[in-house]
Amino acid sequence: MRFILPTFEKIYKGKINLAPYLLFMEEILKNMIPEELLNPIIENSECIRSALAQLFQMLPILHCDMQETAPCVLTFTLLCSAHFTHGVERYVSDTLSRWLIPGKFFTLPSVHSLNFQFVSDAQQNFFIHQVILEVDDQKELAMIKNNLPRLFEEMRLNILAVKSARSVMAIKKLSDEQKSQLIQENLATIINRPSKELDSTIYDHMQQFFIKLSAEEKMGRIKEVFASYVDQKPTIFDRDIYTEIQHFVLLFSDSFTAIRNLKHVGRIISYQYLFRKMLNAQSRVARKERRLVVKVLKTQLQLPKFQKSVVGMLIGINVLKGHERFEKPNILNAIRHSLSGIREVKDSYVADQRNHDKIRLFYIEVEKENHSDFTLDEMKQLRKRLPRELKGQFENFMHPVFMPRNDEEILRNVLLLANQLKYVKDMPQVVISFDTQGEGDMSFTIILLRLLNPKKSSPLKDLLSTPHTFLKFHDFEIKHVGNLRNKYVKEANIFKVILDKKPFLRKDYSLDLFKARQAVFSELSSILGEMRDFNGGILSNQHEIFHELKQTLLEEGHKDDFLLESFFYSINPPLMRSIFPPSVLHSLFLMLIECEKHNFKEDFYTSVTCIEENYLLVMIGSPNGSYKDQVLANISLLKIPSAHLASTFVDVYDVACLGFIVRPADEEATVLFIEKITEALNEWSSDVLARSL
Repeated sequence: MRFILPTFEKIYKGKINLAPYLLFMEEILKNMIPEELLNPIIENSECIRSALAQLFQMLPILHCDMQETAPCVLTFTLLCSAHFTHGVERYVSDTLSRWLIPGKFFTLPSVHSLNFQFVSDAQQNFFIHQVILEVDDQKELAMIKNNLPRLFEEMRLNILAVKSARSVMAIKKLSDEQKSQLIQENLATIINRPSKELDSTIYDHMQQFFIKLSAEEKMGRIKEVFASYVDQKPTIFDRDIYTEIQHFVLLFSDSFTAIRNLKHVGRIISYQYLFRKMLNAQSRVARKERRLVVKVLKTQLQLPKFQKSVVGMLIGINVLKGHERFEKPNILNAIRHSLSGIREVKDSYVADQRNHDKIRLFYIEVEKENHSDFTLDEMKQLRKRLPRELKGQFENFMHPVFMPRNDEEILRNVLLLANQLKYVKDMPQVVISFDTQGEGDMSFTIILLRLLNPKKSSPLKDLLSTPHTFLKFHDFEIKHVGNLRNKYVKEANIFKVILDKKPFLRKDYSLDLFKARQAVFSELSSILGEMRDFNGGILSNQHEIFHELKQTLLEEGHKDDFLLESFFYSINPPLMRSIFPPSVLHSLFLMLIECEKHNFKEDFYTSVTCIEENYLLVMIGSPNGSYKDQVLANISLLKIPSAHLASTFVDVYDVACLGFIVRPADEEATVLFIEKITEALNEWSSDVLARSL
């Protein structure tokens, strides 16, 4: 007679008979649960409540069917509650395969799991997970016997700690401070030490774990809320809202999400999503006009010991020219001009600036310097004056270099560098990217991945706090992106480096970006020790090609360095900047100049094509940049490999220029490419003419 049921039995409609599998799992349980507890549960006797209570006290149970000789097969089994333990099967499998013998990775030829209930008690759900692995020789078996008791105890404590923390987070009526305190007390109970005796390291880990759980809980609930929005208001919230939510999950730090209530985080995502849709629609209609939307919201920060009243500002803008600058200092200046006596809330700034997208979205919070609440009149003044002040804060670069920070690219680089750290002795990996420049300084965004040694590693911020450096370090962001051997944490450090740009100005006052970057890498190496400059080689090659192109054009009388840099650094994919011959780029740039000088009073657009060193070059220009989407859509139908196609899009004095460099397979492919562009431009111009009538 069966004594367990799968939790999904009522909805299971598969064709496979589960009875043999359930019988197999029952045999496993018989070997794990003491007979004096299992019999009352199977027989549903009067002692069942007492038996279940005793069983719960024992959970989680970790069992190994140990053998005496090798080669052999070992069977490891976990029995635990199914509540608040999701993901435990991955943890157990990974821990056993990696840490039974440190330094050896075991493959798992067989894994079995089941969420189930006892037939005699449908109130409680249990989870059983079995792992089978092969042991090659007697030496390995002896090491496993020696390591297993300590490893099982560590696994048991970790499972209990996570389950306890998740159960606390599920209590809706508790404040964040109460949840944090309760998690700390539960953690102290699990490891059998008073909470006051928990050392600072354990406490810090507990705090970080609490913050992460709180953030995960809120983002999960937000996705549930938006699911109903999409069903109720499909014309407002399209299905792509889920992609947007995931994007914001990456932008928001765990600490940002944890101290803001669910409703407010949802509002931020909603408004930014709607701002982007609205600005994109408005920009297509009137691409030359400045569009700006602002939303001012009062909210409360849920800090550990108190609540703080702050005002959050959501700002959306469209960028009219590639060399415009609009960042946090500009926003703060506009806010201070609108209302005095306020300051930025630490770590509240979030910027959504996507590659090749003219829409910029920002969120920032401010508080009163005297800690008082914002009055109704102050809120009215802020809402009235802020839009006007923001429009006056757009800046142009002082020198012709424009490489804005790209948050999506930063996230990709973090994952890429994390994969480079494969061994304990691997040196830190660093990516250095130009960020911005002001009147007297410039900044780089640094992504530094390193392995943390639990006994030796110091916080990176402390290592960089030396007074003997010409670099200034700001905006530190730290993320843990994985583990090596389940012991060494892969730590991603994202921060900004600011330095004086005067030493890197040439005689013509253009900025030697490559020289400045090399100086930053050299100084970081002198402070932190040997590291690998991951993107240095590609940038060096790009710099040489750009310098050669610039010298050629300068000799021909073309002195617009800013236009050249806008053209060069908008080439996409970026890798192609270091591949194309300078002569090809030179020809395409001259075609851009030709399109810019065209008389558009009678024509909607102009296009130029030529063949240069077996490359097909195409340049299109129009005062109305809405043609770009139509052209790119048509070209995408050709499915040209990315290694054979590059594009550049530049606004040249209110003329939108779209260029292509193509390596066609043959003459027929060349003709087809041009036909697709011509077809797109004809359709677009007809639509523009129809709308204007």
